[in-house]
Amino acid sequence: MAYNCPKCNEIMYPKEDGTCPLCGAQTKEEVAVQIEETTASYQYRNKKLWNPTGFLLISVFFSFIPAAIVYALNCGRLGLKKKKIIVLIAAPLSFAVAITISTFININFTNIIFYALNIGAGMYMRNDQRTLFNNHISSGGKKASYVLPIVGSLVFVGILLGAMIYSYNIPATHMAFAGDDLYYTDNVSRDEVIKMGNYLVSKGVFIEDGKTISFKIDKSVNKYILSMVINKDYINSPETDQYAKEISQGLSVDVLNNSSVEVDFCNNVFKVIRVAVE
Repeated sequence: MAYNCPKCNEIMYPKEDGTCPLCGAQTKEEVAVQIEETTASYQYRNKKLWNPTGFLLISVFFSFIPAAIVYALNCGRLGLKKKKIIVLIAAPLSFAVAITISTFININFTNIIFYALNIGAGMYMRNDQRTLFNNHISSGGKKASYVLPIVGSLVFVGILLGAMIYSYNIPATHMAFAGDDLYYTDNVSRDEVIKMGNYLVSKGVFIEDGKTISFKIDKSVNKYILSMVINKDYINSPETDQYAKEISQGLSVDVLNNSSVEVDFCNNVFKVIRVAVE
C-alpha cells in the first residue's frame, strides 16, 4: 500500500525498514503516520503493475474502455479496491452516455467527442497512477505485461467495428413525422426531407397509430432512393409492390419534379433485400 511521506510529501512505498525510498528518511518516527500500516503494504509490492503510460496509448489508439479496465485492475493491485469498483462501473456508464448523446448530434461532432473523451480519460489515468507506479518500481516492484490488455483492446475494437458495419446503412440524421421516422443522408437537403415527410403524412403512409415505421431517403447521380423497412412476410407480396410503385410515382410527380425514385425493401438496418421499383 502506498503512503504520503510526511517529510518529502511524496506518495511512496516504504522500504522494509519503514523508511522513505525517495527522501531517505532514516527513522521509523519520521514516517510514523504510516508505520502502523507498513506491514500490510508489502503484499502489494509483490504484485505486478501496468505502466500508466500504456493507459494513454490504449485510450488514444483503441478506446478508454479497455484502458479503464487495466487502470481499475492496477487500483486493485494497489489496494484501492473502492476506486477499482467505481471505475469499473463509471467507465461503461460513461460510454453508454456518450453513445446516447451521439445519436442526437452530427456525426462529425460525435467523432470529436469520442476522441476528446479518449484523450482526456487516458491522460487522467496516466497522471493519476504515474507516481504510484514509479514508487512501486523504485521499491523493487515489477511491471505487468501489456499482451493481454492489447489483445482485449483488439477484441473490444473488433466488436465495435462489427456493430458499426452491421448498422452502416443507418444514417445519423432523421426526422420524425406522425410518430414515424424518415432517415436521410447528406445527399438530400433538409427541405427535401421535410417535403417528402409531409407528403407521406398526407397520403396516410406515416400515421399516428402507436407503431413506428422507418424509411430512408438517399440520392445518387440520377435518382432518389427510398428504402423502406418491410416485414419479411410481405417482401414478395404483389400488394406491397403496388404500394411501393404508388409511393414512388407520387413522390416523383408531387414532390421531386418528376425525378426518378427507386424503392428498396430492406431489413431493420436498411440492408437491401429486394429492389421493388427501379
